[in-house]
Amino acid sequence: MPVVVTQRWSGVSFNQSTQQPMAKTIFDVSGVATPSAAIAATGVSINSPSGLSQYMLCSSVEAELSKFDLYEVTATYENCPVGFFPNPLAPLQDPPKYKWECGNTSEAVDRDPTGNPITNSAGDAWSNPPTRNFSVLCLRVIKNQPQYNPSMALQFQDNVNSAAVIFNNQWIFNPGVMLCKSIQPAQWTSQAGLYVPVEYVFEMRTSIKTTPDSDGLYDNYKARAVDAGFRGWYTPKGGGGTIMGAITTTGDAGRPQAASVEIRLDGTGQPIDTTSFMVEGQPPVPNPKGVPKGAFVDNLSAAYFIKYNVYPSIDFSGLGL
Repeated sequence: MPVVVTQRWSGVSFNQSTQQPMAKTIFDVSGVATPSAAIAATGVSINSPSGLSQYMLCSSVEAELSKFDLYEVTATYENCPVGFFPNPLAPLQDPPKYKWECGNTSEAVDRDPTGNPITNSAGDAWSNPPTRNFSVLCLRVIKNQPQYNPSMALQFQDNVNSAAVIFNNQWIFNPGVMLCKSIQPAQWTSQAGLYVPVEYVFEMRTSIKTTPDSDGLYDNYKARAVDAGFRGWYTPKGGGGTIMGAITTTGDAGRPQAASVEIRLDGTGQPIDTTSFMVEGQPPVPNPKGVPKGAFVDNLSAAYFIKYNVYPSIDFSGLGL
Protein backbone atom coordinates (compact mmCIF):
# COMPACT_ATOMS: atom_id res chain seq x y z
CA MET A 1 0.00 0.00 0.00
CA PRO A 2 1.41 3.43 -0.91
CA VAL A 3 2.13 5.97 1.81
CA VAL A 4 -0.41 8.81 1.82
CA VAL A 5 0.09 12.00 3.86
CA THR A 6 -2.77 14.50 4.16
CA GLN A 7 -2.55 17.73 6.17
CA ARG A 8 -5.72 18.65 8.00
CA TRP A 9 -6.20 22.33 7.22
CA SER A 10 -8.98 22.37 9.79
CA GLY A 11 -6.40 21.19 12.33
CA VAL A 12 -4.08 24.20 12.00
CA SER A 13 -4.15 26.32 15.15
CA PHE A 14 -2.24 29.36 16.44
CA ASN A 15 -2.39 30.57 20.05
CA GLN A 16 -1.01 34.02 20.90
CA SER A 17 -2.93 34.58 24.13
CA THR A 18 0.08 33.65 26.27
CA GLN A 19 3.59 35.10 26.46
CA GLN A 20 4.83 32.10 24.46
CA PRO A 21 2.91 31.82 21.14
CA MET A 22 2.23 28.24 19.99
CA ALA A 23 0.95 26.63 16.80
CA LYS A 24 -0.14 23.11 15.85
CA THR A 25 -0.43 21.23 12.57
CA ILE A 26 -2.11 17.82 12.20
CA PHE A 27 -1.47 15.22 9.49
CA ASP A 28 -3.27 11.97 8.60
CA VAL A 29 -0.81 9.31 7.46
CA SER A 30 -1.70 5.90 5.99
CA GLY A 31 0.33 3.11 4.48
CA VAL A 32 2.91 2.93 7.30
CA ALA A 33 3.42 0.32 9.97
CA THR A 34 4.86 2.30 12.89
CA PRO A 35 4.47 5.72 14.57
CA SER A 36 8.07 6.67 13.71
CA ALA A 37 7.41 5.87 10.05
CA ALA A 38 4.30 8.08 10.18
CA ILE A 39 6.33 11.01 11.58
CA ALA A 40 9.06 10.48 8.98
CA ALA A 41 6.48 10.53 6.20
CA THR A 42 5.34 14.06 7.15
CA GLY A 43 8.85 15.48 6.79
CA VAL A 44 8.46 17.29 10.12
CA SER A 45 11.26 17.07 12.66
CA ILE A 46 12.35 18.86 15.82
CA ASN A 47 13.45 22.45 15.09
CA SER A 48 11.96 22.49 11.60
CA PRO A 49 10.23 25.85 10.89
CA SER A 50 6.49 26.34 10.85
CA GLY A 51 4.64 27.42 7.73
CA LEU A 52 2.85 30.05 9.84
CA SER A 53 6.02 31.89 10.92
CA GLN A 54 9.69 31.41 10.06
CA TYR A 55 10.51 32.29 13.68
CA MET A 56 8.50 29.34 15.09
CA LEU A 57 10.22 25.97 15.38
CA CYS A 58 8.83 22.50 15.95
CA SER A 59 9.19 21.69 19.65
CA SER A 60 7.47 18.28 19.59
CA VAL A 61 5.90 15.85 17.13
CA GLU A 62 3.69 12.91 18.11
CA ALA A 63 2.02 10.06 16.20
CA GLU A 64 -1.08 8.20 17.37
CA LEU A 65 -2.93 5.34 15.69
CA SER A 66 -6.46 6.69 15.27
CA LYS A 67 -7.89 4.00 12.99
CA PHE A 68 -6.68 0.80 11.42
CA ASP A 69 -3.63 1.74 9.28
CA LEU A 70 -4.25 5.50 9.85
CA TYR A 71 -1.96 7.56 12.07
CA GLU A 72 -2.68 11.05 13.35
CA VAL A 73 0.58 13.09 13.56
CA THR A 74 0.53 16.33 15.58
CA ALA A 75 3.39 18.84 15.29
CA THR A 76 3.67 21.62 17.92
CA TYR A 77 5.61 24.82 17.19
CA GLU A 78 6.93 27.53 19.53
CA ASN A 79 8.98 30.70 19.12
CA CYS A 80 12.65 29.86 18.65
CA PRO A 81 14.88 30.47 21.69
CA VAL A 82 16.84 33.71 21.98
CA GLY A 83 19.93 33.62 19.79
CA PHE A 84 18.91 30.43 17.94
CA PHE A 85 17.64 30.00 14.41
CA PRO A 86 17.83 27.02 12.07
CA ASN A 87 19.17 29.27 9.28
CA PRO A 88 21.80 31.54 10.90
CA LEU A 89 21.68 34.04 8.03
CA ALA A 90 17.94 34.73 8.23
CA PRO A 91 17.84 36.91 11.38
CA LEU A 92 21.06 38.69 10.40
CA GLN A 93 19.34 39.79 7.21
CA ASP A 94 16.46 41.38 9.10
CA PRO A 95 16.37 45.19 8.72
CA PRO A 96 16.87 47.33 11.84
CA LYS A 97 13.83 48.26 13.93
CA TYR A 98 13.34 51.88 15.04
CA LYS A 99 11.51 53.50 17.94
CA TRP A 100 11.28 57.22 18.76
CA GLU A 101 10.95 58.53 22.31
CA CYS A 102 10.82 62.02 23.84
CA GLY A 103 12.69 63.19 26.93
CA ASN A 104 14.19 66.29 28.48
CA THR A 105 17.37 67.53 30.08
CA SER A 106 18.20 70.60 32.17
CA GLU A 107 21.24 72.87 31.89
CA ALA A 108 22.34 76.45 32.44
CA VAL A 109 21.48 78.93 29.68
CA ASP A 110 23.40 82.02 28.64
CA ARG A 111 21.08 83.53 26.01
CA ASP A 112 17.40 83.87 25.16
CA PRO A 113 15.77 82.11 22.17
CA THR A 114 16.77 84.95 19.81
CA GLY A 115 20.41 84.94 20.90
CA ASN A 116 20.42 87.89 23.30
CA PRO A 117 22.71 87.42 26.32
CA ILE A 118 21.03 86.79 29.66
CA THR A 119 22.36 89.49 32.00
CA ASN A 120 21.24 91.66 34.89
CA SER A 121 19.85 95.17 34.31
CA ALA A 122 23.37 96.62 34.28
CA GLY A 123 24.41 94.25 31.51
CA ASP A 124 26.62 92.00 33.63
CA ALA A 125 26.61 88.23 33.19
CA TRP A 126 25.42 86.22 36.19
CA SER A 127 27.90 84.02 37.97
CA ASN A 128 25.03 81.52 38.51
CA PRO A 129 23.02 81.65 35.28
CA PRO A 130 19.42 80.38 35.15
CA THR A 131 18.59 76.90 33.90
CA ARG A 132 15.92 75.60 31.58
CA ASN A 133 14.61 72.26 30.38
CA PHE A 134 15.51 71.16 26.86
CA SER A 135 13.37 68.63 25.04
CA VAL A 136 15.35 65.83 23.44
CA LEU A 137 14.51 63.09 20.99
CA CYS A 138 15.79 59.57 21.55
CA LEU A 139 16.09 57.11 18.69
CA ARG A 140 16.30 53.44 19.65
CA VAL A 141 17.54 51.06 16.99
CA ILE A 142 17.55 47.27 17.36
CA LYS A 143 19.54 45.21 14.88
CA ASN A 144 20.53 41.55 14.96
CA GLN A 145 24.29 41.09 15.04
CA PRO A 146 26.44 37.92 14.90
CA GLN A 147 27.71 38.79 18.39
CA TYR A 148 27.85 41.66 20.86
CA ASN A 149 31.00 43.75 20.54
CA PRO A 150 31.75 45.56 23.84
CA SER A 151 34.87 47.19 22.35
CA MET A 152 32.74 48.85 19.68
CA ALA A 153 30.25 49.96 22.34
CA LEU A 154 32.99 51.67 24.33
CA GLN A 155 34.37 53.25 21.16
CA PHE A 156 31.08 54.89 20.13
CA GLN A 157 29.28 55.61 23.41
CA ASP A 158 29.46 59.25 24.59
CA ASN A 159 30.48 60.40 21.10
CA VAL A 160 28.68 62.76 18.72
CA ASN A 161 28.51 62.09 15.01
CA SER A 162 31.49 63.58 13.19
CA ALA A 163 29.75 63.39 9.80
CA ALA A 164 26.19 63.52 8.54
CA VAL A 165 24.40 60.23 9.13
CA ILE A 166 21.24 58.72 7.62
CA PHE A 167 18.92 56.28 9.39
CA ASN A 168 16.14 54.25 7.80
CA ASN A 169 17.01 55.80 4.42
CA GLN A 170 15.09 58.96 5.37
CA TRP A 171 16.31 60.63 8.58
CA ILE A 172 19.39 62.80 8.02
CA PHE A 173 21.32 64.23 10.98
CA ASN A 174 23.98 66.92 10.58
CA PRO A 175 27.42 66.52 12.19
CA GLY A 176 27.40 67.09 15.93
CA VAL A 177 23.63 66.89 16.52
CA MET A 178 23.43 63.23 17.61
CA LEU A 179 24.93 61.72 20.76
CA CYS A 180 25.40 57.95 21.14
CA LYS A 181 24.09 57.14 24.63
CA SER A 182 24.41 53.36 24.80
CA ILE A 183 25.00 50.16 22.81
CA GLN A 184 23.95 46.97 24.58
CA PRO A 185 22.30 43.58 23.98
CA ALA A 186 18.53 43.86 23.91
CA GLN A 187 18.15 40.63 25.90
CA TRP A 188 20.08 37.85 27.59
CA THR A 189 22.68 36.17 25.41
CA SER A 190 24.58 32.88 25.51
CA GLN A 191 27.72 31.52 23.91
CA ALA A 192 25.63 29.08 21.88
CA GLY A 193 23.50 31.83 20.35
CA LEU A 194 23.83 32.35 16.60
CA TYR A 195 22.86 36.04 16.72
CA VAL A 196 22.34 38.82 19.27
CA PRO A 197 19.70 41.59 19.06
CA VAL A 198 21.69 44.75 19.88
CA GLU A 199 20.03 48.01 20.91
CA TYR A 200 21.60 51.36 19.95
CA VAL A 201 20.30 54.50 21.74
CA PHE A 202 20.92 57.96 20.29
CA GLU A 203 19.92 61.37 21.65
CA MET A 204 19.27 64.54 19.65
CA ARG A 205 18.68 68.09 20.84
CA THR A 206 18.15 71.48 19.24
CA SER A 207 20.74 74.22 18.75
CA ILE A 208 20.44 78.01 18.77
CA LYS A 209 23.01 78.36 16.00
CA THR A 210 21.81 77.10 12.61
CA THR A 211 25.23 76.75 10.97
CA PRO A 212 28.22 74.56 11.88
CA ASP A 213 31.32 75.89 13.60
CA SER A 214 34.74 75.93 11.96
CA ASP A 215 35.31 72.29 12.92
CA GLY A 216 32.31 71.28 10.81
CA LEU A 217 30.19 70.31 13.85
CA TYR A 218 26.99 71.96 14.96
CA ASP A 219 27.06 73.16 18.57
CA ASN A 220 24.17 71.06 19.89
CA TYR A 221 26.41 69.27 22.38
CA LYS A 222 29.14 71.86 22.93
CA ALA A 223 29.57 73.58 26.28
CA ARG A 224 28.55 77.25 25.86
CA ALA A 225 28.92 80.32 28.04
CA VAL A 226 28.97 84.11 27.80
CA ASP A 227 32.57 85.25 27.29
CA ALA A 228 33.18 87.11 30.57
CA GLY A 229 35.72 87.27 33.37
CA PHE A 230 37.65 89.34 35.92
CA ARG A 231 41.01 89.47 34.14
CA GLY A 232 42.42 90.61 30.83
CA TRP A 233 45.71 91.43 29.10
CA TYR A 234 47.73 94.68 29.19
CA THR A 235 51.22 96.05 28.77
CA PRO A 236 52.77 97.39 32.02
CA LYS A 237 53.91 100.99 32.06
CA GLY A 238 57.45 99.84 32.68
CA GLY A 239 57.35 97.54 29.64
CA GLY A 240 58.39 93.93 29.78
CA GLY A 241 55.76 92.41 27.51
CA THR A 242 52.04 91.73 27.67
CA ILE A 243 50.79 90.15 30.89
CA MET A 244 47.49 89.30 32.56
CA GLY A 245 45.95 91.46 35.23
CA ALA A 246 42.70 92.47 36.88
CA ILE A 247 40.12 94.42 34.94
CA THR A 248 39.44 97.61 36.87
CA THR A 249 36.74 100.22 36.98
CA THR A 250 36.62 103.71 38.44
CA GLY A 251 35.91 103.38 42.15
CA ASP A 252 35.38 105.92 44.92
CA ALA A 253 37.04 109.29 44.37
CA GLY A 254 38.15 108.15 40.94
CA ARG A 255 40.48 105.51 42.28
CA PRO A 256 40.68 102.31 40.22
CA GLN A 257 39.40 99.16 41.82
CA ALA A 258 39.17 95.59 40.62
CA ALA A 259 35.87 94.64 39.03
CA SER A 260 33.55 92.96 41.50
CA VAL A 261 31.49 91.18 38.82
CA GLU A 262 32.51 89.39 35.67
CA ILE A 263 33.04 91.76 32.76
CA ARG A 264 31.80 90.71 29.34
CA LEU A 265 34.65 90.14 26.88
CA ASP A 266 34.79 90.53 23.11
CA GLY A 267 36.16 87.13 22.10
CA THR A 268 39.76 88.40 22.11
CA GLY A 269 40.10 88.78 25.88
CA GLN A 270 39.26 92.51 25.92
CA PRO A 271 36.25 94.03 27.73
CA ILE A 272 33.34 94.99 25.47
CA ASP A 273 32.80 98.04 27.70
CA THR A 274 35.36 100.54 26.47
CA THR A 275 35.31 102.40 29.82
CA SER A 276 36.98 99.42 31.49
CA PHE A 277 40.74 99.45 31.84
CA MET A 278 43.50 97.41 33.37
CA VAL A 279 45.91 97.55 36.29
CA GLU A 280 47.98 100.78 36.35
CA GLY A 281 45.29 102.43 34.28
CA GLN A 282 46.61 100.77 31.14
CA PRO A 283 44.27 100.01 28.23
CA PRO A 284 43.38 96.37 27.57
CA VAL A 285 44.97 94.54 24.65
CA PRO A 286 43.96 91.33 22.85
CA ASN A 287 45.11 88.01 24.23
CA PRO A 288 48.50 87.55 22.52
CA LYS A 289 47.87 83.80 22.39
CA GLY A 290 44.71 84.31 20.33
CA VAL A 291 41.51 82.36 20.85
CA PRO A 292 42.12 79.58 23.41
CA LYS A 293 43.00 76.27 21.82
CA GLY A 294 39.89 74.24 21.08
CA ALA A 295 37.52 77.19 21.65
CA PHE A 296 34.91 78.57 19.27
CA VAL A 297 33.58 82.13 19.50
CA ASP A 298 30.12 83.35 18.48
CA ASN A 299 29.75 87.09 17.92
CA LEU A 300 26.18 88.23 18.52
CA SER A 301 27.13 91.92 18.89
CA ALA A 302 25.45 92.30 22.28
CA ALA A 303 27.73 89.62 23.69
CA TYR A 304 30.30 87.06 22.67
CA PHE A 305 29.86 83.40 23.48
CA ILE A 306 32.69 80.94 23.86
CA LYS A 307 32.18 77.23 23.23
CA TYR A 308 34.12 74.00 23.65
CA ASN A 309 33.67 70.44 22.51
CA VAL A 310 33.04 68.33 25.62
CA TYR A 311 32.22 65.14 23.69
CA PRO A 312 34.59 63.47 21.22
CA SER A 313 33.25 62.75 17.73
CA ILE A 314 33.32 59.69 15.52
CA ASP A 315 31.83 58.68 12.19
CA PHE A 316 28.63 56.75 12.97
CA SER A 317 28.77 54.96 9.63
CA GLY A 318 31.18 52.59 11.40
CA LEU A 319 28.19 51.16 13.28
CA GLY A 320 26.88 49.54 10.12
CA LEU A 321 23.31 50.65 10.68
